[in-house]
Amino acid sequence: FGPLFEYPILFGDGLTDSFTCSTELIISEIGVYSGCFCVLSIGLDRLLSITFLSFYRRLNKKIYLTIHLVIIFAFASYSPYLMVAYYTPQRVACEIPAAFHGEAQELWSQALVIVSFLTLIPYTLTWIALRSRAASSYTKRLFKSLLLVMIFDVGGWLSAVGMIKLIYTVDISEGNRFVLSFLAGWPVHLGITMKPVIYYTTSTEYRTAFRQLLYCCGLTTTSQQIIHLSTSRERYS
Repeated sequence: FGPLFEYPILFGDGLTDSFTCSTELIISEIGVYSGCFCVLSIGLDRLLSITFLSFYRRLNKKIYLTIHLVIIFAFASYSPYLMVAYYTPQRVACEIPAAFHGEAQELWSQALVIVSFLTLIPYTLTWIALRSRAASSYTKRLFKSLLLVMIFDVGGWLSAVGMIKLIYTVDISEGNRFVLSFLAGWPVHLGITMKPVIYYTTSTEYRTAFRQLLYCCGLTTTSQQIIHLSTSRERYS
């Protein structure tokens, strides 16, 4: 939908009606909430798998994953609810926060901040659990990769939300606010971009999968055996 946002800027006064803006952004708004809550969901899954391993292995995976998806969907649906419940016809510079009118904008950002801070809890508890037991170096490296992803993801979301709140607090022109609001999304994009880099540098399995997927190294039988051997050593070291 990027080109749709640019038409009012190039051929008009930079503003569009709120209904058009909300229609263009509704999928993106759902994606923002879903992505933020997915990080929390992954953290809870890691905590459960580390602290209650026997119970975790007995779980019905289909039911378990369905519960996660339902909760994520329920949280994501809060975004369109705010868009509809607080809708006010007006002219806006169409960017992510502009789809929420009046009090809805504050409620939208508060929910993101709360979920982002809640995400810190399961990862911290998992780290404590790993520190308190004789976990293998392989397990610690695996968690390290997840922890780094969490830091970049949560840090990206918190930075973006903080920047947006600041942008809408200070007294600046609508044009500057529009541009800065787009720039506020960069920390989130950086966090997403860093994921494959983190996985590649911290996990032998991911490194092998990336190489096979991208055909960048042309793995031979010998090199595959070497990687398999190093992976086995990591698991039991």
